[in-house]
Amino acid sequence: MGIDITYLSIDVIASRLRKTGLTEGKDFVIKGAPADVLGTDQLAARAPFQFQYWALSRIPGAMPSDRKTGDHGVDGVLHFWDPAKASKAGKGIISVKGTIAVNPGMVRDLAGTVDHQDADFGILVTLQEPTDGMRTEAGKAGVYKYNNQREIPRLQLVSAADLFKEFLPLQLPPEEVRNGRKMTVIAEPGADEAKGGLFGE
Repeated sequence: MGIDITYLSIDVIASRLRKTGLTEGKDFVIKGAPADVLGTDQLAARAPFQFQYWALSRIPGAMPSDRKTGDHGVDGVLHFWDPAKASKAGKGIISVKGTIAVNPGMVRDLAGTVDHQDADFGILVTLQEPTDGMRTEAGKAGVYKYNNQREIPRLQLVSAADLFKEFLPLQLPPEEVRNGRKMTVIAEPGADEAKGGLFGE
Protein backbone atom coordinates (compact mmCIF):
# COMPACT_ATOMS: atom_id res chain seq x y z
CA MET A 1 0.00 0.00 0.00
CA GLY A 2 1.27 3.47 -0.84
CA ILE A 3 0.15 6.87 0.40
CA ASP A 4 0.95 10.14 -1.33
CA ILE A 5 0.10 13.43 0.38
CA THR A 6 0.72 16.79 -1.24
CA TYR A 7 1.60 20.00 0.57
CA LEU A 8 -1.63 21.58 -0.64
CA SER A 9 -3.69 18.90 1.09
CA ILE A 10 -1.73 19.35 4.31
CA ASP A 11 -2.04 23.12 4.13
CA VAL A 12 -5.83 22.84 4.28
CA ILE A 13 -5.51 21.10 7.66
CA ALA A 14 -2.76 23.46 8.83
CA SER A 15 -4.93 26.47 7.97
CA ARG A 16 -7.76 25.09 10.07
CA LEU A 17 -5.41 24.61 13.00
CA ARG A 18 -4.11 28.18 12.68
CA LYS A 19 -7.67 29.51 12.71
CA THR A 20 -8.17 27.89 16.13
CA GLY A 21 -5.23 29.91 17.46
CA LEU A 22 -2.55 27.22 17.20
CA THR A 23 0.93 28.14 15.95
CA GLU A 24 2.95 26.04 13.52
CA GLY A 25 6.26 24.99 15.06
CA LYS A 26 4.97 25.52 18.58
CA ASP A 27 1.61 23.78 18.83
CA PHE A 28 1.93 21.50 15.82
CA VAL A 29 4.64 20.39 13.38
CA ILE A 30 4.32 19.36 9.74
CA LYS A 31 6.76 16.48 9.46
CA GLY A 32 8.42 16.09 6.09
CA ALA A 33 7.91 19.72 5.08
CA PRO A 34 11.05 21.80 4.47
CA ALA A 35 12.21 23.35 7.72
CA ASP A 36 14.77 25.67 6.16
CA VAL A 37 16.31 26.78 2.88
CA LEU A 38 18.46 23.65 2.69
CA GLY A 39 15.28 21.61 2.87
CA THR A 40 13.75 23.53 -0.03
CA ASP A 41 16.92 22.99 -2.09
CA GLN A 42 16.63 19.26 -1.51
CA LEU A 43 12.91 19.18 -2.26
CA ALA A 44 13.30 21.16 -5.50
CA ALA A 45 16.04 18.77 -6.65
CA ARG A 46 14.16 15.61 -5.66
CA ALA A 47 10.57 16.50 -6.54
CA PRO A 48 10.12 19.78 -8.48
CA PHE A 49 6.34 19.59 -8.54
CA GLN A 50 6.19 19.04 -4.78
CA PHE A 51 8.39 22.10 -4.34
CA GLN A 52 5.95 24.02 -6.51
CA TYR A 53 3.00 22.84 -4.41
CA TRP A 54 4.82 23.66 -1.17
CA ALA A 55 5.59 27.20 -2.40
CA LEU A 56 1.95 27.76 -3.40
CA SER A 57 0.77 26.49 -0.02
CA ARG A 58 2.76 29.27 1.67
CA ILE A 59 0.90 32.04 -0.20
CA PRO A 60 -2.51 32.76 1.35
CA GLY A 61 -5.35 32.04 -1.07
CA ALA A 62 -3.18 30.56 -3.83
CA MET A 63 -4.55 27.72 -5.94
CA PRO A 64 -2.57 25.53 -8.35
CA SER A 65 -3.00 26.00 -12.05
CA ASP A 66 -5.63 23.74 -13.62
CA ARG A 67 -3.00 22.59 -16.10
CA LYS A 68 -0.23 20.26 -14.93
CA THR A 69 1.95 20.87 -17.99
CA GLY A 70 2.10 23.52 -20.68
CA ASP A 71 0.98 26.13 -18.18
CA HIS A 72 2.86 28.93 -19.98
CA GLY A 73 4.49 30.04 -16.74
CA VAL A 74 1.31 30.00 -14.64
CA ASP A 75 1.80 27.60 -11.73
CA GLY A 76 -0.77 29.13 -9.40
CA VAL A 77 -3.64 31.60 -9.35
CA LEU A 78 -5.02 33.91 -6.71
CA HIS A 79 -8.64 34.96 -7.26
CA PHE A 80 -10.16 37.87 -5.37
CA TRP A 81 -13.07 40.27 -5.36
CA ASP A 82 -12.49 43.83 -6.58
CA PRO A 83 -15.58 46.01 -6.16
CA ALA A 84 -14.17 48.65 -8.54
CA LYS A 85 -14.24 46.25 -11.49
CA ALA A 86 -17.30 45.73 -13.65
CA SER A 87 -16.83 41.97 -13.31
CA LYS A 88 -15.95 42.29 -9.60
CA ALA A 89 -13.31 39.60 -10.27
CA GLY A 90 -9.57 40.14 -9.87
CA LYS A 91 -6.72 37.74 -10.54
CA GLY A 92 -3.10 37.34 -9.60
CA ILE A 93 -0.88 34.70 -11.16
CA ILE A 94 2.05 32.88 -9.57
CA SER A 95 5.12 31.43 -11.25
CA VAL A 96 7.44 29.14 -9.28
CA LYS A 97 11.05 28.58 -10.36
CA GLY A 98 12.96 25.83 -8.59
CA THR A 99 16.16 26.28 -10.56
CA ILE A 100 19.51 27.30 -9.10
CA ALA A 101 20.09 29.97 -11.76
CA VAL A 102 17.84 33.04 -11.78
CA ASN A 103 17.89 36.04 -14.12
CA PRO A 104 15.90 39.13 -15.19
CA GLY A 105 14.50 37.20 -18.15
CA MET A 106 12.26 35.33 -15.70
CA VAL A 107 10.72 38.63 -14.62
CA ARG A 108 10.19 39.75 -18.19
CA ASP A 109 8.53 36.42 -18.97
CA LEU A 110 6.19 36.89 -16.01
CA ALA A 111 5.35 40.41 -17.15
CA GLY A 112 4.37 39.05 -20.54
CA THR A 113 2.28 36.32 -18.95
CA VAL A 114 0.47 38.80 -16.71
CA ASP A 115 -0.47 40.82 -19.79
CA HIS A 116 -1.42 37.74 -21.82
CA GLN A 117 -3.57 36.35 -19.00
CA ASP A 118 -5.17 39.75 -18.39
CA ALA A 119 -4.15 39.41 -14.74
CA ASP A 120 -3.86 42.26 -12.27
CA PHE A 121 -0.48 41.27 -10.86
CA GLY A 122 2.05 38.46 -10.84
CA ILE A 123 4.22 36.82 -8.19
CA LEU A 124 7.52 35.12 -9.00
CA VAL A 125 8.76 32.60 -6.43
CA THR A 126 12.39 31.57 -6.84
CA LEU A 127 14.49 28.98 -5.05
CA GLN A 128 17.37 31.44 -4.95
CA GLU A 129 17.34 35.09 -3.92
CA PRO A 130 16.29 37.40 -6.79
CA THR A 131 19.12 39.45 -8.25
CA ASP A 132 19.25 43.25 -8.23
CA GLY A 133 18.59 43.16 -11.95
CA MET A 134 15.43 41.15 -11.36
CA ARG A 135 14.18 43.62 -8.76
CA THR A 136 14.89 46.52 -11.12
CA GLU A 137 12.96 44.78 -13.88
CA ALA A 138 10.03 44.13 -11.56
CA GLY A 139 9.93 47.78 -10.53
CA LYS A 140 9.39 48.83 -14.15
CA ALA A 141 5.97 47.13 -14.19
CA GLY A 142 4.32 49.75 -12.00
CA VAL A 143 1.37 49.09 -9.71
CA TYR A 144 -2.18 47.77 -9.76
CA LYS A 145 -4.72 49.71 -7.68
CA TYR A 146 -7.05 47.40 -5.80
CA ASN A 147 -10.48 49.02 -5.55
CA ASN A 148 -8.87 52.06 -7.23
CA GLN A 149 -7.14 52.82 -3.93
CA ARG A 150 -4.68 50.29 -2.55
CA GLU A 151 -1.46 50.09 -4.58
CA ILE A 152 -0.12 46.59 -5.23
CA PRO A 153 3.07 46.09 -7.28
CA ARG A 154 2.21 44.43 -10.60
CA LEU A 155 5.26 42.19 -10.27
CA GLN A 156 6.45 40.88 -6.91
CA LEU A 157 9.44 38.67 -6.18
CA VAL A 158 9.85 36.30 -3.24
CA SER A 159 12.48 33.67 -2.52
CA ALA A 160 12.10 30.31 -0.81
CA ALA A 161 13.71 31.89 2.25
CA ASP A 162 10.98 34.55 2.32
CA LEU A 163 8.31 31.85 2.52
CA PHE A 164 9.54 30.89 5.99
CA LYS A 165 8.98 34.38 7.40
CA GLU A 166 6.11 35.01 9.78
CA PHE A 167 5.14 38.07 7.77
CA LEU A 168 5.31 37.22 4.09
CA PRO A 169 6.90 40.08 2.11
CA LEU A 170 4.01 40.30 -0.35
CA GLN A 171 1.37 42.94 -0.93
CA LEU A 172 -1.98 41.27 -1.58
CA PRO A 173 -5.65 42.26 -1.66
CA PRO A 174 -7.34 42.11 1.77
CA GLU A 175 -7.60 38.59 3.19
CA GLU A 176 -11.39 38.67 3.37
CA VAL A 177 -11.75 39.09 -0.42
CA ARG A 178 -9.18 36.48 -1.49
CA ASN A 179 -10.15 33.18 -3.03
CA GLY A 180 -13.45 31.92 -1.74
CA ARG A 181 -13.09 28.70 -3.74
CA LYS A 182 -11.63 25.44 -2.51
CA MET A 183 -8.07 24.61 -3.45
CA THR A 184 -7.86 21.85 -6.03
CA VAL A 185 -5.15 19.24 -5.58
CA ILE A 186 -3.58 18.17 -8.86
CA ALA A 187 -1.73 14.85 -9.14
CA GLU A 188 1.85 15.29 -10.26
CA PRO A 189 2.74 14.00 -13.72
CA GLY A 190 5.27 11.18 -13.65
CA ALA A 191 5.35 8.17 -11.38
CA ASP A 192 8.76 8.98 -9.95
CA GLU A 193 7.71 12.22 -8.29
CA ALA A 194 4.35 10.85 -7.20
CA LYS A 195 6.16 7.93 -5.63
CA GLY A 196 8.32 10.32 -3.61
CA GLY A 197 5.36 12.31 -2.27
CA LEU A 198 5.63 14.17 0.98
CA PHE A 199 7.11 11.33 2.95
CA GLY A 200 9.06 9.63 0.13
CA GLU A 201 12.61 8.53 0.66
